[in-house]
Amino acid sequence: MPLFGTTYPNKEFDYMVAGRPVVLAIDGVISAVVEEAGAGMFVEPGSAQAMASSVLCSARDPRLRKQHGCAGLAYVEVRFRRADQGAALGEVVGKG
Repeated sequence: MPLFGTTYPNKEFDYMVAGRPVVLAIDGVISAVVEEAGAGMFVEPGSAQAMASSVLCSARDPRLRKQHGCAGLAYVEVRFRRADQGAALGEVVGKG
């Protein structure tokens, strides 16, 4: 869906905050976040084979899972702190 290209689904942040690796099949801004964070793998939407392959790759490699999980958590802690997000929202709302 084109809408997913411009949204940040909460579930990806939930996985990252929980220190879990992400296998993502949403092409858009959230895939850039996961990639920049090093939090997991992106697969083309609609490709069941690519999804299965990525999940199996992660399942078979505990070191990779830990690396992705830790990287995602660290990224969210630095880049998406609640206080910072609240302050940014306050600036936008205050201008309206």
